[in-house]
Amino acid sequence: MKNLIITLGLILLMTLGILHDGDSMHIMRTRMKLHGIGDEMADAAVSVLERGGSPEEAETYAEEILLRNSGNGMEWKLEIMGNTITVKARTSELPRRGAVPEQPMYMEYQAERSITS
Repeated sequence: MKNLIITLGLILLMTLGILHDGDSMHIMRTRMKLHGIGDEMADAAVSVLERGGSPEEAETYAEEILLRNSGNGMEWKLEIMGNTITVKARTSELPRRGAVPEQPMYMEYQAERSITS
């Protein structure tokens, strides 16, 4: 009986570990994608403004990049202060299956670029 309880306990721990590993991998992939999209949006906005475009055109171009890469699942904000452009991006709620799935989890990223011209 002791061996059965120990075996079932180990199976439970391994199952929780597998769920945690899956959640961790999903979070890391989402983080990498969020950083890539944020950087690309900031670079695009800078290039539009350096070519003499308006802030509205820069925002539209950044939004097109976001929609092309992620769909509508992200919140974002473009700020232009002097020669600095800041793109703030936040994911929608990340699904989790691990130990605390009822707590909402979001990822945020901020990319900052300077206009050189």
